[in-house]
Amino acid sequence: MSAPVRSAGIAAALGLLFALAAAPQTTWADESRMVIHAVVLAVDPARSLVVLHHEALETGTATDRICRLKHHADALLLARGTVIEAVAETSHQPWILEGVHVRARMPTPKVSTVSI
Repeated sequence: MSAPVRSAGIAAALGLLFALAAAPQTTWADESRMVIHAVVLAVDPARSLVVLHHEALETGTATDRICRLKHHADALLLARGTVIEAVAETSHQPWILEGVHVRARMPTPKVSTVSI
């Protein structure tokens, strides 16, 4: 193997090693946090609660779930039919959502008020 090729291989290996060393380490606390993608079914801004239908997770199948919003202002952004991505703190019941990002808004038929 020529010297330039060997040097490039060593540089690539060192780069990978440094990238792995700089990556955040998984802790027990991280296991209770996961990114979820969901559709909003109902919102209660007064109590910072939201009912979601989330996609299947490694913990089971797709389901509906009541979650609490960590930041009250997020409730003002959400409406029935909003598609969101958020970080869920699953060690709490109900789950606590933070980092809520609106990905899409789907038109939904008008229905009577839903109480959470």
